[in-house]
Amino acid sequence: MSLTTDWVSDTVQLGANSPSEQEVSFGEIRPETTPFLIGLLLDSIQRERASMTAFEENMNALRLSLIERKRAIDQQEDMLRDLSRAVMRERDKHR
Repeated sequence: MSLTTDWVSDTVQLGANSPSEQEVSFGEIRPETTPFLIGLLLDSIQRERASMTAFEENMNALRLSLIERKRAIDQQEDMLRDLSRAVMRERDKHR
């Protein structure tokens, strides 16, 4: 798994889609609109929870990508050290 610009774009989009704060004075709330407003608040909470879950999944994907990249770097380093030792042995043979 590799880090791509798609991941960054998805993360930015999640932040852009998160609910914004809105102020409503108690004088503007009428009894007949209360169920509607409660519904909006519940929807907002559900969207925020979904955004957080998606963000958490992206963070886990990034963490796994970093672990895999570190492993690849370790393997490359081992191979280069082995190659270096082999070159030195060959050089010593021809002296």
